[in-house]
Amino acid sequence: MPSLGARSGSQTSVISRKDPGSFHGSLILQAPSKPDKKDDRGHPEFPPEILEQVIELYFEDHAPFSLRLLHDHVKNLRLCSRLFNQTVLRCVLRTISISSSTLWLGVLRILTREMEDGASSGRAAGFVWVRQLSFVKVHDLLHTPSRLDCFNRLASLWLDFGLEGLHTQFDCVSKLFGIGLPTALVDSTSTNSIAKSSKPGSAPNAQVVLHTLKLFKVTRLPCINAYLLRAIARAFPNLVSLELQCTCRLNRSCCQTCYQDSLTLAIHSPVSRKYRSAEDLAHAFGEALKPLSSLQSIYLGLFLSPEDIIERHALHYEPPTDRLDDEEVDDSLGRLYPDSLAKCEICLSSNSFQRRYGSLEFLQNQEMLATLRMAQHIKSLENMAWDSFCQGVPVWPKSKVAEDESAQAPHKLELNAEKSGDGHDALDSSQGSVNSSQSSEGSSSTPGASHKRHPSESFKIEFKVTRDIMKNRVRVTQFNLQFPTGRNTYCSNSSHILDAYED
Repeated sequence: MPSLGARSGSQTSVISRKDPGSFHGSLILQAPSKPDKKDDRGHPEFPPEILEQVIELYFEDHAPFSLRLLHDHVKNLRLCSRLFNQTVLRCVLRTISISSSTLWLGVLRILTREMEDGASSGRAAGFVWVRQLSFVKVHDLLHTPSRLDCFNRLASLWLDFGLEGLHTQFDCVSKLFGIGLPTALVDSTSTNSIAKSSKPGSAPNAQVVLHTLKLFKVTRLPCINAYLLRAIARAFPNLVSLELQCTCRLNRSCCQTCYQDSLTLAIHSPVSRKYRSAEDLAHAFGEALKPLSSLQSIYLGLFLSPEDIIERHALHYEPPTDRLDDEEVDDSLGRLYPDSLAKCEICLSSNSFQRRYGSLEFLQNQEMLATLRMAQHIKSLENMAWDSFCQGVPVWPKSKVAEDESAQAPHKLELNAEKSGDGHDALDSSQGSVNSSQSSEGSSSTPGASHKRHPSESFKIEFKVTRDIMKNRVRVTQFNLQFPTGRNTYCSNSSHILDAYED
């Protein structure tokens, strides 16, 4: 029997779960008998690759972003042998979710200790194990932002700015990326405390640069501006996918007052406040992200519609008089959803709207034009997405309506979207899946009618970018709208295509 590297004195170890029903059987480790002194061949080593797969199967029922380091069965596995300890730590620390500063400091101590032990034995350990890192509160990372440089194999980073405001975001971004800081945060690897320099100029600036990071996602941002994008481009030069969300901070789940208050706490639409048009915004953002030569996918969760249109449209909402439960509140908030502007006769027929914009199609074309300008700056861009306030529910194809008269066409289109060859999943990972009962509940009896949505979500409009190198042209195609529930709706209007010459 191959040796598992068990410690002497323990002939058999049985490691079982707290919940036996969730795992078939137990993991039994049996130490080999003492080798014969006359036998010079010894015992073969157990392959570490197979052991790692066994441990991965042992942990497969855990949530992908749960820290499993403190579970009892993890502690028991680590006590088996040195090989088990290293393999278990490598598996459980591959994906880490930080929920507090205390947990973050504890993880840093463990990774630092393993890195030092590995360096003494000539192997890579510690920070190189981590591939995905997420923070529930970005403030926890600000205690030691310079330690991000130690994660030299990190591929995915996810931050949440939900507790930050418009006035604190600038300082938070400056500390996070080490931009223009008079002091640097110095971490002590030999003690449990972290020393922070307080004298200006006492230590060099610790600018964060991660060359291995491929995916960077930030949720609930108060503002998306060129300063943030330049900091991201400087810190993550090999970034492939970038996702920044801002409009998810808007509160549509309560009443008109709460919704209008949330509009003032986030710059949900920089157009008309800082930029004259969506095209000017795209020029500024594209210039900031231009150094990212490998960037292929961008999602900027902000509105390209002028800010005054959104605020004026919010005035048409009338709160319900009787709110018995949350379901009635959600049903009464239909006018606050982004698609309602396309069906709001008050906004579209107003003199100010007609005088400044003429029609809704003008605002819709601005989103496509902004994508085209971004593609002209970022040569590697393939997919671009925005949050849209002026996109209505597209008309369902007549063939689908005739195919099923029982109003199940939206659900069928969802299944077709999942099997599409565009390389995009029909269901967003952060929004979960939608089963057939939910789809039939949320859809109306009329094809194309709006269905029930989560009040904190927005329409996500996506564009496909293609390039003709021979003709030096770039083309932008609007290929789908993503409903807040995760359902994809492909536009039946094939004229949503815009192309231009490269710069």
